Formats: sequence, structure tokens, C-alpha cells
Amino acid sequence: MAERTIVYVHYPTDLEISQKDYNSNIMKKLYIKPYLFVSNNLDYIKKATIITNSNYTKNAIKHTWNADSTVIYPPCPQYSFPLEDKINEEEETDTNTVCSLGRFTPEKEYDTILQIAKKRPIIKFELIGSVTADKISYLEGLKNKASKNVIFHVNASVNEKIEVLKRSKILLHSFKGEHFGVAIIEAMSAGLIPITHNSGAAKEDQLVDDVFRYDNLENAFECLDRALSIWNLDKASKLRQYAQNFSPENFNKNLKAFVENWIKTHSHLFKKNK
Repeated sequence: MAERTIVYVHYPTDLEISQKDYNSNIMKKLYIKPYLFVSNNLDYIKKATIITNSNYTKNAIKHTWNADSTVIYPPCPQYSFPLEDKINEEEETDTNTVCSLGRFTPEKEYDTILQIAKKRPIIKFELIGSVTADKISYLEGLKNKASKNVIFHVNASVNEKIEVLKRSKILLHSFKGEHFGVAIIEAMSAGLIPITHNSGAAKEDQLVDDVFRYDNLENAFECLDRALSIWNLDKASKLRQYAQNFSPENFNKNLKAFVENWIKTHSHLFKKNK
């Protein structure tokens, strides 16, 4: 069956496991050993046809499994609300709004966002994200450390998220080594300039301009100030137009074309099993 299987791989290793030190003592090594054995012996997946979400992940799959894969970018939310709404919001308040999108979990590096917010008290930071029961204590810790200009939108509804996106100009995305970054493209569709860490698909797939990727906190401040100074409706419109390349319609079209071609080139696998 493996040769007749198509697998869409989000990432070849578990995110939390890959970012934690599991070699610090014997108990942690024993804890992770079964996972590593399974992950390194996924012959079923390695023999299958692999599709993945970015060139960054494609290279990780090659490095981890020594397997080839094809990139089909995932479908990203698209917005059509008037970008002029951002100007109207600005007329009502002198405060610029920076937002973030993502789960409230440690690997998303929210502490970086809080440090930036503390140094830019005249900017409002609105953090939108879901939280699971096991991460509530982490979220509470973030809330306790946050400065007064930070607002948390926990498990926000779609309408609540859209309202934040309407009044925001910048997305601050602090996750290092983002596999693709649906939130990055989603923000572009809402007319936001994304600022990201200089890693992952943002860098390797050139999803984010060089001048809006940072390596350290000092760079992050420079990127933020630059983005706020150049944001305008024309820039927002171009970002939305770029985001359309990652629409659900394009994903469906690209996936359908890939599967149709795959069936033609693998027809011999099906004939012998009739």
C-alpha cells in the first residue's frame, strides 16, 4: 500500500520534542527513545509519495528521512473587507495596533512579543490565540508579565479576530523556524505587514521581505518601526494580492493537478492489483 499512498506531511518531527533538551539526563533519553525509533523507521511514509507545506519543510524531510517531497502550499484564509477601514480606525485613535496570531504555547516565543511591547508603550499589541488545558498556566504567566498595552484575545471568535485584523497594520510573528506560517499569509490578506524571525519558511521560501525579518530584539525594533513608517493602503493592497497565491482555491487546483498526474504516472501500481 505504501507505494499507492500520498501523504501530506506538516513536519517530520514533533515540534515540542524538537525544541526541548531531551539529552540532559537518562530519564529524558528513555522517555524520547520510543518516539525517535518510530520517527526514524517510518518506512511506510518514506516509501509513499510525500507532499509538504514549504521548501523549508521539504529540506527538513530530506535531512530527517532522506526522502524527497513536493511542495504544495497550504490553503490560507482570505479577507475582502475594505482596507480603508484601517484608515477609519486610525482617525478614531492615535494608537497604532500590532497583532499576533497563533496558539498560546511556549514554542511560539510569546515572551519576545512581550519584551517588544514593553519597549513600545505607545503601540497597542493585541494577541489572538487559542489555548489548550495543558497550556493555561503558560498563558497566565504571559498575562502576568504583560505590560498595559497588551491585550489578549483567548479562543477568539472569527468575528473578534476579524475586528482586530481590521484595526491592525502589523503582524508580529515570533516563532523561530516556522514550518510555513498560515498566520503570516492570513495577515497579508488583511493588509498587514508581517514581521517574523529570520528563519523557517519566512526566509527559505521568501514569504517575508528581508527588511521585515529579524535575528534579535534590536533588529525586531528596527523592523517594527520601519513597517509602521511605510504602511499605506497601496502597500496593504499589494500584500492582499500576494496572499491570493495561497488561497483555498489555488490549493485545491494545485492538489487536484498533482493527484491527477500522480495517478497517470502510477497507473501500473493499480493495474497489477485488479
